[in-house]
Amino acid sequence: MNKFAELLTTLLEYEYLLKKIIRKFKEFNNYCDITEVTSNEEFNTAVISIIENLNKTYFENIKNYETNILKHIRELISIYDNNFYRVGNIGWLYEALEYPGPNPDLNTVEPKMRNFVHHSLEEIQKTISHIHEINTNDSDIIELRYEFKQGIFEKDITDIINLTYEEVITDYKNKCYISAISLCGKIIETILSTLYQKLYFESPEKENLGYNALLNRLRKKGYDFKGIVEQLNLIAVHRNKAIHGAIIIPTSDETRGIISLTKDVIIKTESIDQN
Repeated sequence: MNKFAELLTTLLEYEYLLKKIIRKFKEFNNYCDITEVTSNEEFNTAVISIIENLNKTYFENIKNYETNILKHIRELISIYDNNFYRVGNIGWLYEALEYPGPNPDLNTVEPKMRNFVHHSLEEIQKTISHIHEINTNDSDIIELRYEFKQGIFEKDITDIINLTYEEVITDYKNKCYISAISLCGKIIETILSTLYQKLYFESPEKENLGYNALLNRLRKKGYDFKGIVEQLNLIAVHRNKAIHGAIIIPTSDETRGIISLTKDVIIKTESIDQN
């Protein structure tokens, strides 16, 4: 179950409630204020219940939720604390939650309630978008994760490949796309060079082989890494950006594609070697 499922349910309920208020307000725009539209027990009770749920969700998930999601929740609660008033059915204020004692004038309440409704809606939509972004990223990361099996290469080389690949995933999760792509290049170079040396008992550097020549020789041994030359050229562009004096920012899709290629190289190295 998605860790944000309960929060999303609360947010969607809140969004529906506030959009309903906006629709009602627009219907009677010439005859009332937004405070009058919210002047009913059903609305007041629903809002208070939702805020209580948000408070509960916040404290129950301090260690589970990303910092930005927690900030969104606190902002929604703050908007409520600073602007929300409960108003009776006949349109007069019977309780101001944050102010004990005499009730403020409705002329004071109206702009606050407007801010409460509109600002809350904006924050809800930001929070939902952020959750969807995290869920998409998490789904990508689950799909991209992989561990190179021991026994194909020497243990120290396998460990380096796995540690570097894990760093690639971390960089991708943190949107450090240039770093992720650069490390993918390092992994692919390490795998191809080590694989060639294992098959031909000679370092490709010693024979001064370019990638095309190296890949042609690997194909003769049953390895066909399709599309790798084009991707390696793309990796080289990003890795050498400082030398060429121009920073090229890769996209998330571009980075994910290169990580997928790197994973494919690892899998093919394993599968053919074990046949």
